[in-house]
Amino acid sequence: MTAGVEVEFRIGNASDPDLGDGSFDVVLSRHLLWTLSDPIAALSRWAQLLTREGRLVLVEGRWFEAGSEPGASVGMPWDGGVTATELQSALSPLFHRIDHHPLTKQSALWGRKVADERFAMVARDPV
Repeated sequence: MTAGVEVEFRIGNASDPDLGDGSFDVVLSRHLLWTLSDPIAALSRWAQLLTREGRLVLVEGRWFEAGSEPGASVGMPWDGGVTATELQSALSPLFHRIDHHPLTKQSALWGRKVADERFAMVARDPV
């Protein structure tokens, strides 16, 4: 509790966490959504977890770098990552406001320059 904030860690199903609806101000996911077998269902569940003023923060991308070409994760709905357009379409039935923040040119975030699409989406005001 060095920063004055108490944190509780839990292990469970990321797609359908066993947590109370409307109990979180923020749900944050970084490079996870595209690995899930049903990312749309996960987004819907995560939206339910938020308070009325809550935010869903997603750091995602479409990977084209070595070892992560499309086809590397065969069978996943968003094989090789998700584009900002695809993710915004998936979020629009769940949220009234969705902000897109491009991150591809933010090399400090990745430790090097990247050429693939990377971004953050912040969704708020759940439907």
